[in-house]
Amino acid sequence: RLLGDEFDIVALDDEEQGVLTEGYTQWEFDVTPKSVGPHNLYVKAGIVYHVPNLGPTKKYFPVYEKTIEIKVDTLQRIVLFATERWEFLISTIIFPIITWGFSRVRRRKQKDDQKFGSKEGEH
Repeated sequence: RLLGDEFDIVALDDEEQGVLTEGYTQWEFDVTPKSVGPHNLYVKAGIVYHVPNLGPTKKYFPVYEKTIEIKVDTLQRIVLFATERWEFLISTIIFPIITWGFSRVRRRKQKDDQKFGSKEGEH
C-alpha cells in the first residue's frame, strides 16, 4: 500500500496480490503531488491471512514499512500542471494569443492598404 496526505495516489494494479517463490510481484501507482514542498510517502507491505472457518475474515500482518521524503519544487509543479492540463492551456492562453496576433497583423495590413490606396489617388 502507498499512502501520503499530500498526494493523489491511484493504484494501477490490484493492491492485494499473491507473491510467488519465483519471479517477482510488482505494484504500480500513479502519484501526483497536491502542493509544492517536502512531503512524505509511506510504503507499507504485509501479509493478508485468510482465517479458516471465519468466512471472509482476513488478518493483515505488516512486514515492511518505509517513509520516503519527496521534495516537489515549483518548476516540477508547473511542468506537471502543463502536461496534465495542456488542453486548458491551449484553449485559454495559446489560442487567444494567436488570435490577437492575427488581428494585429490584419489591422496593420488594412492600414497599409489604406495608406497605399490614398497615395495612388493623389497621383
